[in-house]
This record gives sequence, structure tokens and C-alpha cells, in this order.
Amino acid sequence: MATSRFLLLGNIDDGHRTEELIRALIARAQVRTPLAGAHPVLLIDSPGGEIGPALAIYSAARLIPDLQTVVIGECHSAAILPFMAGAEGYRIVMPHSTFLLHAPMKALEGPQGEQSLQAEVGLLRAHTATFRDIIRNVADRTTGKDSWELAAALERPEFTLFTAIDAKRLGLATIGVFGVLLEAKKRSLIAGVLPLVDRLVKELKS
Repeated sequence: MATSRFLLLGNIDDGHRTEELIRALIARAQVRTPLAGAHPVLLIDSPGGEIGPALAIYSAARLIPDLQTVVIGECHSAAILPFMAGAEGYRIVMPHSTFLLHAPMKALEGPQGEQSLQAEVGLLRAHTATFRDIIRNVADRTTGKDSWELAAALERPEFTLFTAIDAKRLGLATIGVFGVLLEAKKRSLIAGVLPLVDRLVKELKS
């Protein structure tokens, strides 16, 4: 798995699959030679999940300086963090992709002592601040302006739906799938990008 160019992000939790993905990202970051001259790719089709594991995936993904993140379906809630770990110019969205944003939340279940509850609340606040900072800082850097629309969506507990076009406009994505070939041609990377586009188009048609 360490030499695999394609990795897939699904549901985010404290389970085995999340741990395996983090291990694979770290292993891929240690590979110094490119795979046939192509960028490593994290494909995302995720309903979201827990903020803590999402931050861990984000941190591991950021170790790969040339990582492409590609939304092939859903990028909801906490899943946006791993997506934002993509390198500048390589956060890609398919035309049918959807984003759902809302204020970070976590259910505090079971009996809680006062100290335990305070610790949980403190952790949630820290994760919430980090979550918002990462998304807004990356989006603002991409667009060159502060987005009130994005900021409002991160404050509301209700879900806000964004399309692929919205994601590009707000700076969440740096490039849409139809702009991949133009960008690749400009950067002399056409040979490395074409196989990815062909593969994704085939998946859409199947």
C-alpha cells in the first residue's frame, strides 16, 4: 500500500480503516521517487465523521507536498479537512461533487463526571477552532479574499450545501476537473494527469 498512487477516503472514525489510511499516507510521504512521474492522489467520497481523526488524516496528508486531492462524490462535514490538504493547484472536484458544511459538533454520550465533561468540551473547542482556521485560511489564500459565505456556513449548526462550482468560487477547490488538462499542459504535466482524468471519466460512465 505504501507505493500505491491512489488512496481512498470514506467514512472518518477511530476505526481500522482510518488508521490504515494514515499509515499509508505517512508511508507514501517517505517515498522520495515519484511513481512514474505522477502525483499521489487521495480520492474522496465521504459523508464525514469525527473531527479528531480528520485532523490526523489532514496532518498526515500534509506530509506529501505534491498530493492531489480529488472529490469524486461527497465531501461532507469533517471530510473537507483531508481535501484541503491537497497541494496548491491540485484540489480537484468532479462536476457532480457536493460539499456539506456546518459548525463542528460532537455528541457527549454516556455518564460524564464534571472533570471529564470539561475536558471533552475543551477538546471540542480546540478542534473546532483548528477546523475553522484551516478551512478559512486555505480558502482565503486561494481566492485572495475573506469569504463571508464560507464563514457563515462554518458557524451554523444546520447543513449548508455547496456544489462543485460553489467550491471553486469559494476557494475550497483550486481547479475543476475540466480545467485539469489546461493546468497540466501549462505545467508540462500532461502525461501524468491524463491517466487520472481517463480513469475518473470511466468511473463516472460505469
